[in-house]
Order: sequence, then structure tokens, then C-alpha cells
Amino acid sequence: GEPREPYRLFPDVEIKIDKAQHLWVKSPMTVCPDQWIHTGDLVQWTNQRLKIIGRSQRQVIASGKKFPVEPIENFLEKVFKTDRVAIVQSCTGALVCVLVPNDQTNPKAHQMPQGLSSYELNKVIQHYFEGFPEMKGSCCLQVAQWPVSKSGKTDWKAMQRIIDNLPV
Repeated sequence: GEPREPYRLFPDVEIKIDKAQHLWVKSPMTVCPDQWIHTGDLVQWTNQRLKIIGRSQRQVIASGKKFPVEPIENFLEKVFKTDRVAIVQSCTGALVCVLVPNDQTNPKAHQMPQGLSSYELNKVIQHYFEGFPEMKGSCCLQVAQWPVSKSGKTDWKAMQRIIDNLPV
């Protein structure tokens, strides 16, 4: 499911959420119906509904704390009026914001749209997501440059290679 969609359970499906917000299910529809299976989703209860907030492997780690990136990416998609934003941690640990600017006619490489500096980007993020680690860089890509898998989803290994080759 999408990070913004509430989770709906099938009949006879049990769920539990661990301290790290990981979703576990026990279901007659799995290979091992009597065992708890980690779905890979991070969840929270919101208005008495289970909401997927991201994937466990898409968290960044800073000062020993894990932060899901999907809520920040979803927020930045609205801010920049684009549907392609990624927050990626480089091999050196630096966080980089990658996006496709809304205006594809004149994208400025390695600059945020509308002249937004890294300082301003971090200030906006911190206002809504207190404690989220600071972005050390940013990169704008054209739609054709955004790495996608055969299924059309973001190719995270290719995105990692792009980030690791930036002068951040």
C-alpha cells in the first residue's frame, strides 16, 4: 500500500506492532499461517486506524535513532508540487534530498527549485518533523534521469549510486 493509505485487514488476519513500529501479521493466507511474519512496513495508529507510514528498510539512522523518510518525502512532494522526491543516505552517512523539479524546462543541476538553499530546506523539514537529521546536499534530476526498475518503481540501488557520486 501507499504510505498515505490506511491499512485494511482481511478476516482472520491478526496484527501486532512492535516497539520499532514494525507491522507483524499472522494470516491463513501466508505460507506459514501459524507464524508471525514481518511485513517490512512501519505503521502507527491514527484516529483508531492503522496507517502505513513507510518501509522499514527506507529509514535513515542518525545519532543512533531511526527515522522513516516516506513522511518527509510525501511532505516535500506537496511543497515542491512534484511526485518524485527521495531522501537517500550516502555511503558516508550524509543525507541528500533528490527530486524532479516541477518545471522541467530549465532544471538547475544540484540546486533546489525556487532557489531554496539546504539551510532553508532543513528549516522547513525541522518545523514539521522535529529532530529529523539535517540534509547535507540536494540534487535535481530530470524525469528521464530518475532511476526506475522494470516494474516502474524507484530503483534504490541505482539511486544510491547517483548519490554516492555527488560532491556532498
